[in-house]
Amino acid sequence: MSLRTPDARAIETGEDGGCYRLPSCEPGWVLFFIVSNGLGWEHVSVRAVRRGAKRAVESRVPTWKEMRQVKAACWDEEDAVVQFHPAARDYVNVHPAVLHLWRPLDQVMPMPPVVCV
Repeated sequence: MSLRTPDARAIETGEDGGCYRLPSCEPGWVLFFIVSNGLGWEHVSVRAVRRGAKRAVESRVPTWKEMRQVKAACWDEEDAVVQFHPAARDYVNVHPAVLHLWRPLDQVMPMPPVVCV
């Protein structure tokens, strides 16, 4: 996966992805996201951050608009990606202010009929 926006700044990159910083479409916020590619999936983890008083960091879950911004930065507009809500027994929440986008590498993403989305 290659980034499709010049606004994203690499913080660290490696063979299977990297960490990036992108000014948010929401004023005053910055998006930090990690891109990875493994086990047959492209994956992006996203969180929104801003500096508060005395340089304290405030973090929150990204908005829908911000997730669309990151999707556009990471994938082609015709690519379908998803956010999963797994079964309760499989749920892991290591970072409560982070959302994830996924796209399989070796299969077509199943989609509901267009009239349903």
